[in-house]
Amino acid sequence: MLTLRCTERLLKKRLGPLGQGDDDLKPTLGHWHANLLRLGRTPVVLTVNDTSRLALLLPGRDFPNLLIGFRARFVQQLRRLGVPEDRIACEAAAMKSIRLDRTASRSVLGTMNDFAFQLRWRFNEGRTLQDADYLEDDLAETPISTLEYACPKEAARAAFGLPESPKPGARYMPKASKQKYPLGTVCYYGPNDRTVMKVVLAIIPREDAEPSFLKRWVGSGVSRDIKVVEELKRLLSQHQVKSVVATDGVIGCVHEEGLDFPLGQDCPFCPFWRGKQGSAKRTE
Repeated sequence: MLTLRCTERLLKKRLGPLGQGDDDLKPTLGHWHANLLRLGRTPVVLTVNDTSRLALLLPGRDFPNLLIGFRARFVQQLRRLGVPEDRIACEAAAMKSIRLDRTASRSVLGTMNDFAFQLRWRFNEGRTLQDADYLEDDLAETPISTLEYACPKEAARAAFGLPESPKPGARYMPKASKQKYPLGTVCYYGPNDRTVMKVVLAIIPREDAEPSFLKRWVGSGVSRDIKVVEELKRLLSQHQVKSVVATDGVIGCVHEEGLDFPLGQDCPFCPFWRGKQGSAKRTE
């Protein structure tokens, strides 16, 4: 049996059907919290898993079928995470019976508030509930402080005994076999070496020259944002870049040495990178 802990606003709605199953079966990821939001003019039910902080988005009007949609979307998300079908079947069986209850975790509610802020920003950009897969995957890559700045995707995979996802590598352009100028460099930054939260494009006009152009993009899921990708390509074309070099993954935190923290010191905001970046980097 799975427990869905709802806010008072959502509990007033007639959610159903609760379903019938083996109450002794326990889902691997445990229980969930849910809240009813309004994103622009769209009512949306945001559900967040207590253990991994995975998020699911559901229409906020079809309450009689909400739990059916919840089960279906969760199965889809597990497939996107690469969970084997036999494990998905076991998880679905444990979710056949759902019990509704009141919210019980301030920590999970805090995560939901953070996610709601991100979703409102995405909806203001023109995203809709039709982009639910993209939005859920975006939230799944958001570092969570209570997970020691791991992201929900990796926490869920770990709960199922799956290995960590491959580290993010070059996403926009292949590395140049021979550098020609003007040269474009694309670097990735984040709170750890698996989560991209910042992309920086630099244009170098000639060898040994300082960048003549610098552009930063910051945000959750920024490396997968179509608008960012299109703008990056446009800038490369605009500056007549002849070669592009991209880092093979995340090379440091989003904060800049000398601007956000003193030169020669570790970033006080990103403990993962202590001794691993900048002039404070220590050799083994």
